Amino acid sequence: MDEPVLLTGAGGRVGQAILRDLAGEFDWRLLDREPL
Repeated sequence: MDEPVLLTGAGGRVGQAILRDLAGEFDWRLLDREPL
């Protein structure tokens, strides 16, 4: 967890699945076209 990981499309179906399964594994930075 040294470097943050950027997740684009974080509000979408795939982004939510990634966050659900890997939420505690990385220091996330979330990005989406719409406010999260």
